Amino acid sequence: MKVKELKILENYLIVIEPKEKLSLMEALEKFVLSKEKTDKKIGFAWVSMIGGGLEKTDCVFSVGYNVGYKEKEKKDYPTLECNITLGCIAWDSEDINKPMVHLYGDFIDEKLEKSSGGHLVDVGEIGLTMEIRLDVASREKLTRDLHPLVKVKLLNPPVYSFDNPGQTGKSDDHGGNQTGQKEEVEKLRKELEEMKKKKPRFA
Repeated sequence: MKVKELKILENYLIVIEPKEKLSLMEALEKFVLSKEKTDKKIGFAWVSMIGGGLEKTDCVFSVGYNVGYKEKEKKDYPTLECNITLGCIAWDSEDINKPMVHLYGDFIDEKLEKSSGGHLVDVGEIGLTMEIRLDVASREKLTRDLHPLVKVKLLNPPVYSFDNPGQTGKSDDHGGNQTGQKEEVEKLRKELEEMKKKKPRFA
């Protein structure tokens, strides 16, 4: 388990207008990078958005467990409406100057009959608009690191300490807790076994 206390530092409204030349991901990355040389750097942010007229909407399925992502066969892209898209923005551990936008979306077709979604790779073109709320929660850059078990770059905040909840250890490479994770798990297991042995207070 990994935990980091966050506070909303500021909010931004971003409106992507019809037929802008940038894709959705390019627009978000460009905005985040524009703050890099200011006193309002975006180290980590929450994102939510709604919109319509979406062309070339590309999603994949997060399989995990040594597989990574499963892509859908590319055919003709329908024009979609965005019911809701949620996610966050962090940074690539392999290139700390590269923002990583991580979004999941739910979309519906123009007949309002077929809903689909998943891990959002990108929206190639926005024909109507995307109205985006971006909540900056940290100036410190949080990273996404490649997890060896799932072959996906996962968010990597500091390791949480059960013995001392007020402190966290250093983030690792998802290979294990450098500050004694095995000992913590064993201690919790023993405590659970002891609780099972005790009689219930009320019969």
